[in-house]
Amino acid sequence: MRVAVVHAEVLPIPPVLGGAIGQIVYETVAAMPDIEWQVISRWDKALDSLKVDGRFFYVNIDSRLAAVRRVLHRLSERPLSADETRKFCYVDGAAEILCTSDPDVVQVENRPTFVPYLRKRLPNASFVLFMHNEPDFQDPRVLQAIEASDRIAFVSQYLADSVCYRYPNCERKSEVVYNAVDPALWQSGLAQHKKAKEIRREYNLVPERTVLRLDSLSFLVT
Repeated sequence: MRVAVVHAEVLPIPPVLGGAIGQIVYETVAAMPDIEWQVISRWDKALDSLKVDGRFFYVNIDSRLAAVRRVLHRLSERPLSADETRKFCYVDGAAEILCTSDPDVVQVENRPTFVPYLRKRLPNASFVLFMHNEPDFQDPRVLQAIEASDRIAFVSQYLADSVCYRYPNCERKSEVVYNAVDPALWQSGLAQHKKAKEIRREYNLVPERTVLRLDSLSFLVT
C-alpha cells in the first residue's frame, strides 16, 4: 500500500525544529516499515545537516512564492493574505509531488482546507483527514473537506464530538485514534523515585516538584 502523508505547512519532518504532530508522523513511519510511505512537509535549512531517506519529500515555499503570487493576482477575485498565499504555495507543491507517485491513500494532517484542493488533483485516491485541533468552523472549506474525506480521525473523543456536532455527516466516517506512548520509556514508581534522587544530586535541585528538559524530553521530578 502506498500512503502519502501531507503535513501542515509550518514545520519539517523529521521534526528537527520540534512539533508534536511531526514527531507522531515520524515515529509512525518508523514503526510501520511495510507500508510504502511518502511524507511531505515544508523545506527548512535546518534539514541541511540531516541525511534524509527517500520517504521524505519537501516543498520549498519561499522558492515558489513569486510565481504563485503572479498567478493568484490574475485569477483571484480578492487579494489573498500572506498566510493564505503561503498555504497555497505549499499545498500546490504537495499536489505536484503526489501526482508523480499516485498514492492509494492520502492522509492530511490537521489542515482540512487542503483536502478539497488535493481531492480535485487526485480524484482516485482515498483521503483521510487527521484532526489534532478544532478547525475554523467559520471556514466553508471545513465542510467541503469533511464531504471530500473518506475517513476522519480525531485525537480525542472531545474533538470528535465537537466537530461531529457541527457537521453530523462526519460521524459515520469518524474514528478516534489516541496519541500513543512507548511504554519502554516509562519506569515504575520505585525506579522513578530512585532516578529522581540521582537527578536531584547531579543538578543540586531543591526537594520540590521540578520540571527538567533533558535530551529534548521533558521530565517531572517529584
